[in-house]
Amino acid sequence: MTGSFPDPFQFHWREKGNLGFPSLPVAMFRVDTFGYFTGVNDWFEELTGHPLQSMGGKEWWHFFCGSGSNSIGDEWRKAVAEGRPFPFQGQCTKSDGSVVWIKGQLAMALDEQRLSSHVGIVINITDHQQTQVQLEATQTRLQSLVHAIPGKVVRVNRTGECLEYVSKPIPVDEQPPHRQRFIFSPADAWQTMIDLALDTKTVQVFEQNLPQEWGSRVEEVRIIPLQQEEALLVITDISETKQIQRSLQESEANYRLLVEHQTDLVVKVDLNGRLTFVSPSYCQLFGKTQTELLHQPYLPLVHEADRQATEEARQNLRHPPYTCYVEQRVMGQGGWHWLAWSSRAILNEQGDVTATVGIGRDISQLKQFQQDLHQLNEELEQRVQERTRQLEQSNQELARATHLKDEFLTTMSHELRTPLNTILGMAESMREQVFGEINGEQRLALETIERSSYHLLDLMNDILDVSKIESGQMELNLTATSIHLLCESSLTFIKQQATKKGIYIHTHFPPNIPQLVVDERRMRQVLINLLENAVKFTPPGGVISVHVSLTSSPCPSQYSIDAPQTILSPTVVRIAIQDTGIGIAPEDTERIFQPFFQVARSLSRPYDGTGLGLGLVKRLVEMHGGRVGLSSQVGVGSCFTIDLPCQTPQFSGDDPTGPEGVNGSTDGTLELPIRSGNQRDKLGQPLILLVENNPINTCTVSNYLTANGYEVLTAGNGDEAIILAQSRIPNLILMDIQMPGINGREIIHHIRTLPILAPIPIIALSAQAVDSDRQPSLAAGATHFLLRPLRLKQLRQAIHHLLEGGVQNPPPPPS
Repeated sequence: MTGSFPDPFQFHWREKGNLGFPSLPVAMFRVDTFGYFTGVNDWFEELTGHPLQSMGGKEWWHFFCGSGSNSIGDEWRKAVAEGRPFPFQGQCTKSDGSVVWIKGQLAMALDEQRLSSHVGIVINITDHQQTQVQLEATQTRLQSLVHAIPGKVVRVNRTGECLEYVSKPIPVDEQPPHRQRFIFSPADAWQTMIDLALDTKTVQVFEQNLPQEWGSRVEEVRIIPLQQEEALLVITDISETKQIQRSLQESEANYRLLVEHQTDLVVKVDLNGRLTFVSPSYCQLFGKTQTELLHQPYLPLVHEADRQATEEARQNLRHPPYTCYVEQRVMGQGGWHWLAWSSRAILNEQGDVTATVGIGRDISQLKQFQQDLHQLNEELEQRVQERTRQLEQSNQELARATHLKDEFLTTMSHELRTPLNTILGMAESMREQVFGEINGEQRLALETIERSSYHLLDLMNDILDVSKIESGQMELNLTATSIHLLCESSLTFIKQQATKKGIYIHTHFPPNIPQLVVDERRMRQVLINLLENAVKFTPPGGVISVHVSLTSSPCPSQYSIDAPQTILSPTVVRIAIQDTGIGIAPEDTERIFQPFFQVARSLSRPYDGTGLGLGLVKRLVEMHGGRVGLSSQVGVGSCFTIDLPCQTPQFSGDDPTGPEGVNGSTDGTLELPIRSGNQRDKLGQPLILLVENNPINTCTVSNYLTANGYEVLTAGNGDEAIILAQSRIPNLILMDIQMPGINGREIIHHIRTLPILAPIPIIALSAQAVDSDRQPSLAAGATHFLLRPLRLKQLRQAIHHLLEGGVQNPPPPPS
């Protein structure tokens, strides 16, 4: 065929010059030898949407192939020159804007064996083209998926011959020759798996180990059956995955071994509160198997009273910090168990809670311990309360006993001082020959009576001082005192006794010793006590030394008695009293300062005394903020040291000279100076009202005062005293405080309310043990206060002092 339409095909053309195309259901067009459209049929117009009129002056290749198709035109002219048809493919844009894919062919049309035009036929291949595009896209996508497979993909037949490498290129050293059987050892296993996949039309999977120089490689082989007795092999290297699996299995085995052999409880709970893992210890607690517990809610196992707190704790795990702690009771084997749970939430990569893991511990024993401890604490508290009540009762009884002791001492003091007052008064009156002259033997007898009476009085005073200190009733009357004079005045009390025993006394008083603020009377009592002991326990011919010094190191002695108040002053005054006496055994040094303890305790009693002295010494020194020290050796002697701080403490006192008088007498009485002149010449015969219920005391005092020029009225009770005072207006009243009925303080108070009697001086007399009547008596209106037993001479001095003008304006009565 020459490429021209044969004459037998006569078409009806729609063209210029009324030449038409044949009436065939095919789109046809005619172009001249230059390629311009000269005619189209109806099917062409329907296919392209363009009539012939709109195509004038257009070259056919521009219409079908676009403006960039000049090369197509060149190829067409080349085909014409060679006398062959020209096939082409392109697309045209219809009048409505849609695009149509076409495929056609141009052939030469001869007119009388002469080329006159070209005729073309086109068909619509739009559907085919779209299908082709989709197919290519699918193939591309499939190829991408195949290449993404981490392994080799090979197409084989039933015998295992390699037909195609579907996946990405396989390394040359791994490619078998074309159509070689793609089967590794063991070959029978491969063949069996391929036959099974093709026969059952199911995917078969198995693994194979390939020896390598560095070990072995594990591959997973998937056999996917295809049509026509073919299969697709997907071979993946899973060596690393296998290694990870082995490591994970080992880790899981270790973890499971740890969980299964520990006593703690381990559970895993999903978001619905169901158990997804339980440890053997958890199963053992409830006496159930894992099968019975898994996928069951755990909350019913919890005590009803603890369920709300448990559920709230589980809900809190859904929020940061994703941890919680809860204690609960569960019904397990043997009854209720207390469990303590520490739980944590499990989060996925998105941070969402997927489950919770809890580690629990049976704390039933701990709870029992706590309960027992709580019960024990309650019992102890009850015992403490009971003991406290007992102690309170004991303290009350002790307070009552102390009160009874004080009352007893007060009563005994009064009962003893009253006869002592009479004895001493009578002895003093007789010794002063008030009742007539006495001879020498009588004077010695009176002195013996006085000495024995004062010894009894000293014993009473020691007992009273100890009682005062223990009850906290002793007060210090602090004044600036010369230590030199204090020591000298104390030595005068023992010089006569030392001289009689032939004991030599050595003293050393440096001139730089400052004055100390102390209670002079009490500190003299301390020194006299130590000095008397030194004289008592030093044999004849011995030596007693008194040394005073300044030091900064208190009490460097064998035995030191710590005071309740620490010496704060950097410098202390030390008074050391050393003797060459019998000494003190080491076992006695710790007890010698205890009340009533005596070094010599044998029945022969070679040394008198009560054992109260050193106890008083220790307590009185401690009240001054000082310390007492002792160093002693049996058969050699003893040295007592007193350390007093060199400081001026703040103190208050009613009378800096002390309640006992300006001369600091140790017997509790007051010595007042006698004014010059004859009292009778100045005062006449003063009238004294003596209010006393004891007839013996009344007689003794009355006779003594009468003998010394006073007129004495006596009253035995308060009513009689007030009547006599109002009727006789005395110059001075002596008032016994311990009166029956209305006591002396009440009588004084009443007298001070009477204007006519208010100016009269009143001396209160008391035999109380602890000097407790002094302040109340003065507060009631007494002018002065004296403690029995009285020295009649001192009583006379006090009366003379007051009547001569010592007190011009007595204090007003209390309101």
